[in-house]
Amino acid sequence: AFTVYLPAAEGATDGGEPGARDVQPRRGEGELILVVDDDEPVRESTASILTGHGYRVVTAGDGAEAIAVFALRAAEVRLLLTDSDMPILGGAALAVALRRLKPGLPVVSMSGADSRGSAAHLEFTTPFLAKPFHAETLLSIVHDTLDAARPPVSTPPST
Repeated sequence: AFTVYLPAAEGATDGGEPGARDVQPRRGEGELILVVDDDEPVRESTASILTGHGYRVVTAGDGAEAIAVFALRAAEVRLLLTDSDMPILGGAALAVALRRLKPGLPVVSMSGADSRGSAAHLEFTTPFLAKPFHAETLLSIVHDTLDAARPPVSTPPST
């Protein structure tokens, strides 16, 4: 006989309890997001989560492909969601290249390695998404990053 201990996810339930999913993930408003990851299953599942929650998505398998995709739709792309560790052109170099074409482009980096404290990561992005991630975490970070990048609504001065 043996015993297996599995870590429980914080706040995990069996889904059948009342209040298990009271908080609905935030939905997008059709914003176009460029998802870049050299791992196809991660790239496709991320795109599926985002499109299922109101975002439009274009994908690329590496940084060089991402630049080509971005060049065609630079005016529409609202956010870059990129893996930080990719062959050919990594997330930091990709962010620098795309921000030359579109200054102020919001960037969210993601990684399976905990690189959030690395100097390279901090130079090109603040939001960090550790892989593997829950859909709710992805949606929250994307929504918050897009909100922070929106220009403030100016009100006319009162007279």
